[in-house]
Amino acid sequence: MKKKINGICKNITALISALFLLFSMGLPVLASESPDYVIDASNGAKTPIPTTYVVKRVITDLGKTGGSLSDPQDIFIDNKDRIYIADSGNNRIVKLNASFEFEAAYDNNGGFSSPKGVFADDTGDIFVADTGNQVIVHLNSDGTLSEVFKKPESDLLGDDDSFNVTKLGLSPQGYLYTISSRQLMAIDAHNEFKGYVGTNEVGFDLTRLLIRLFASKQQKESIIDVEMEPYNNFLIADDGMIYAVAAANSSQIQKINAVGRNIYPGGYVTETVTDEDGNYESPSFADIAVDKNGIITVLEQKKGMLYQYDREGNMLTAFGGIGNKKGKFVLPSSIAVNSEGELLVLDAGTGYIHVMEPTYFMREIIAGVTLYADGDYEKACEKWENVVSVDVNYPLANSGIAKALYKLGKTDEAMKYYSLAKDRAGMGTVFSDQRYGFFQRHFFSVVIILALSAAGIILLIGFLKKRSDKILRQYYYEHKPVGGIKMALLAVFHPIDFFDVVKRERSQKFPVLRVVCLYLLSFLANYSYVFIANFRLSAKEPTDANVFLELAMATVPLLSWTVASFAVSSIMNGESKLSEIAYAVAYCQVPSIVFTPLLALVSNLLSTSESGIYQSLRGFVVVWMIALLFLGLKRLNDYGFWKNVLVAVLSLLAMAIMWAIIVLVFALIIQLLNFIESVRQEINLKFFIN
Repeated sequence: MKKKINGICKNITALISALFLLFSMGLPVLASESPDYVIDASNGAKTPIPTTYVVKRVITDLGKTGGSLSDPQDIFIDNKDRIYIADSGNNRIVKLNASFEFEAAYDNNGGFSSPKGVFADDTGDIFVADTGNQVIVHLNSDGTLSEVFKKPESDLLGDDDSFNVTKLGLSPQGYLYTISSRQLMAIDAHNEFKGYVGTNEVGFDLTRLLIRLFASKQQKESIIDVEMEPYNNFLIADDGMIYAVAAANSSQIQKINAVGRNIYPGGYVTETVTDEDGNYESPSFADIAVDKNGIITVLEQKKGMLYQYDREGNMLTAFGGIGNKKGKFVLPSSIAVNSEGELLVLDAGTGYIHVMEPTYFMREIIAGVTLYADGDYEKACEKWENVVSVDVNYPLANSGIAKALYKLGKTDEAMKYYSLAKDRAGMGTVFSDQRYGFFQRHFFSVVIILALSAAGIILLIGFLKKRSDKILRQYYYEHKPVGGIKMALLAVFHPIDFFDVVKRERSQKFPVLRVVCLYLLSFLANYSYVFIANFRLSAKEPTDANVFLELAMATVPLLSWTVASFAVSSIMNGESKLSEIAYAVAYCQVPSIVFTPLLALVSNLLSTSESGIYQSLRGFVVVWMIALLFLGLKRLNDYGFWKNVLVAVLSLLAMAIMWAIIVLVFALIIQLLNFIESVRQEINLKFFIN
């Protein structure tokens, strides 16, 4: 019987394994199996994604005729997919055909000296940044010399400045652009300097203006470094725009228009890198490539990573890295993209060319981005749905579907996908349209409801104000005790009298239960806010809510203020008792207890465009509480205004010292516990383990 049961179990196990194998053959590549990722712009977190680019081939040498590359520095692909490489170590320019086969090599009759840049125009003419000779060489399509561009004559170019050109390109207007001393300049066909490109906006400066008007040549040269922005590389795309990678931290990727302004949207994500000492620093983008769809790929040299972005600055993928295998690089120096969307990565460390082609997953992403930009929203939606079928967690997929649906007028469906994408801006846009449509359809009903609500709020405030006035009269003239909600009304409508009542009742027993309830209500108000407030305007998501953190935020600052203000006021001849301050501070939370949940409800009626108003209302509640704390310190201790300011500042310093001491003690306790644990392990290892 036992053997029979074991046999049945084995058969079931085999069947499950076979079914799993059958289904797994049709499954897409899991994101966890891929080293590729995207970075969240809001928090910098990395999200794994399926493989986006695979190595099609690695060109290690160019055959018997072409040999191998040595320290290659630049790669360029023309409109016929012919490939040109600045083979710096061999002092030559190498030309390959679209099939990656060697065609020719040009060395200008042995005249090149460490060329670091190459460009070819539509006719096949070649322009070479002959860095070692500090000239730009123009070769005919057959490799014969056409002309040489030397350093132009200009007052803006100092006599001592070198013309160490590294990268270059030719604009549709016939201007030759080049990087010299990391500055992007333009030269015309007559070798005349036409100015710098992509200058910083340094603003108005009277001194600089006077120097320009009246200074000598040497003085004018002294301000150039202030205005010029250092560039690492650039290219001139088919749309005539200059795409460049700059050294500036805030705008490392630039799209420069005809008037020299960067129009590429900011907000794109980069990630820090570490140097040899482990210090964090900004990435160093070495090159940039733009395909026919406007997709931008940049090469980060320190980490060997390739980052790809769409026209709006959204990261599509990050892949690559340092290594000695396919898809990894030793010292990547340049990238280019052909008409098929294949990326060619030039590795100066090995002399290899890595040809990387997009996977089905990546092609669908690019198609979705491109179709949406071209206005074909239905097809764009289809492409994004294909992306979701491969990886439901891809960050831009749900947002892409939502944008396409919104353009198609399907706002309800768009809102659902914006919610899945956690896209606050998109949700706000759709909600604004939905709210506007609802208002149009129910105009009179909405106006009546708003009017009645406003009237109700005014009447309620008036009623509560009269009630608080009555409570105050009864306290002073009829000597009726005040407590609970009555004290809360006084704190809101008569704060000065409230603190006077607290001071007059100092002989009474400290109401511990009442104070605890107020702190508990404050915690519940702030904790419930996370769940009630709309995601469009809330900084936190319900999944991020932490009971202990919210409890600490609701209690620790006010309890610290209670202790610190009492300690300082005791030294500064204050009149208040600790119990009075604790009682008064507890009631200072009433504005937060009342209005925080109300504002959370109101947030569901507002869009992201109205977040400024909403945050101002939340800020007003905080300012109200701070004003009550300040006023309470003054009335309870009978301070003058400026002395009260001094005591308040000293109390804040005392709070900071208290927190620092608590953190220090906590750290010491942790170290002591670690020490005790290490001693225990040593004793256990020495005496009890053989």
